[in-house]
Amino acid sequence: MKKEDSKDILCLSNDNSTTIKKTLLAFIILIFGWIFNNIILAWVHDRVPLDQPPLPDIFFNLFPEIPKAIEITEIIMLFIVISAIFIMIFHKHKWIIIRRVLCCAGISYIFRGICIAMLQVPVPSKNTFCSPQMESSLTNILNRVLSTFWSAGIEAFRPRVLCGDLIVSGHTICLITGLQAFKLYSPRRIHIIFTFYNIITLIALLSILIARKHYTLDVFLGYIVATNVFRTYHSLSYSYHRNELYENLHSESIIKPLVIYFEKDSYPQFFDNYLTISSYLKKIPSCNLEKKKLPI
Repeated sequence: MKKEDSKDILCLSNDNSTTIKKTLLAFIILIFGWIFNNIILAWVHDRVPLDQPPLPDIFFNLFPEIPKAIEITEIIMLFIVISAIFIMIFHKHKWIIIRRVLCCAGISYIFRGICIAMLQVPVPSKNTFCSPQMESSLTNILNRVLSTFWSAGIEAFRPRVLCGDLIVSGHTICLITGLQAFKLYSPRRIHIIFTFYNIITLIALLSILIARKHYTLDVFLGYIVATNVFRTYHSLSYSYHRNELYENLHSESIIKPLVIYFEKDSYPQFFDNYLTISSYLKKIPSCNLEKKKLPI
């Protein structure tokens, strides 16, 4: 096949209506993951051993508890998420990027919900307020889900009253997924600010622990989950577009079918001209496919 023909096919694929449908499916995966987390939290709240003291934690032995520190985490988290959204919206291939990131975030939250359901441990602080435990009836669970869903887990929007969503930190998943998306899809010329983003992310993670919202293990597992899901997806995506999918060590991953579906008829993972803000504002179409390899 001629190079020009390949370009034409790729351009048509990017304009196909299936692009929006695939992005919508990725968004549905994210929403499902978040609703699943809320349902599990509403269910496990009545099973948390509130009469037991916090478990021993090395970080808690070294640093004092400052409950207000969670505000630092959430400010940084919103900043990183907004930065990632900005990069995705103004990216030349925004629909491909958006569905990749949404899919990764959704899968991470689904995994988190499963972990929360498996094990309930005492809350990390004696100062943590938990609403009274009741019978886990369907009505009570639905009422709890409806009362907490809209806050997106951000305590600045609504004080936390349900307990039990430990083991894997949701704040950490959001922070790390947003950070990875921002760093991977940002223009290489602004790489100098990546160090700043790394530092504030570390501050946000430490603030979670200082506020006693999670155990150290929860934050560590949140980091492991977010990084592995994100890197596995992009590793499979890279191999898929090189026709080397089954040579990839992640080819047995349960997310492989999703990767194949989302990446079919999309651009390979070689992007140039990452941000096209001026073109976006002027509504000038661009279909330049000069390839530049991105690190995975």
